[in-house]
Amino acid sequence: MKIKRFTAVILILSTFLCLFSCGNNTFDTFVEELEAENTWLSHTVYTSEQTEQIQSDIVKAGIEIKGEVKSVAHFIKASYPKNTFVYVYEFELTEDTVLFKKAYADSFGNAKIKDNVVIYGTESDAIDKLNA
Repeated sequence: MKIKRFTAVILILSTFLCLFSCGNNTFDTFVEELEAENTWLSHTVYTSEQTEQIQSDIVKAGIEIKGEVKSVAHFIKASYPKNTFVYVYEFELTEDTVLFKKAYADSFGNAKIKDNVVIYGTESDAIDKLNA
């Protein structure tokens, strides 16, 4: 009888884990929304090595984040007279998003936070369309 209960509990927990792990996080959702525009000259989701370098650069700039930078994506749009861009940064800690936005991203004129993600750049229309 105990084995059946244990098995039932394991099956229920496994089902919940599958349900919650299949959903996209905020970073993935924003990247998918931006990719769907099809107006970008180029876009890149950074490798783990590039993301580690970004984190190192943030620390060198004197922005004292406590967690890790988990993911970074960069979108460039051909615009006249100058190309415009959007960056999407995913942080491990939500408090780091506030710190990074205030210390760096706000200087680009258009920056938003949703959950543990900072979206910023010079392509205001694309940023405004995101569900942030």
